[in-house]
Amino acid sequence: MDFSSFDWGTILLVCGLLCCGGFILSVVLTFVGGAFEVVFGLLGAIGDVLSGGPSAWCGCLVFVFGCLLCSGASIAVISLLQTCNTPDRVNLCRFFGM
Repeated sequence: MDFSSFDWGTILLVCGLLCCGGFILSVVLTFVGGAFEVVFGLLGAIGDVLSGGPSAWCGCLVFVFGCLLCSGASIAVISLLQTCNTPDRVNLCRFFGM
C-alpha cells in the first residue's frame, strides 16, 4: 500500500474535528442530561404529591399560597417605597427612614 497518495493534512483535520466535536458533544450531553433530570424530577415530585390525595398535598398548597402572599407583599412594599421623595409619599417611607 502506497501511503504517499493520502492527504495527511485532511486526515489530521478530520481527526481533530472528530476529537473536538466529541468533547463538545460530551459536555453538551452532560448539561442536557442534567436539565432533563431536574425537569423530570420536578414532574415526578408533582406526580407523587398529586397521587397522594388531599392529605399529602395540603401542606404544599399552604406553602405555595404562603410564598405567593409573601411575594405579593414584597411587591406592594417596593411599589410603595418608590413614592418616597415625591409629592405622593406615604407614611411607610417614614417607617423606613426615607
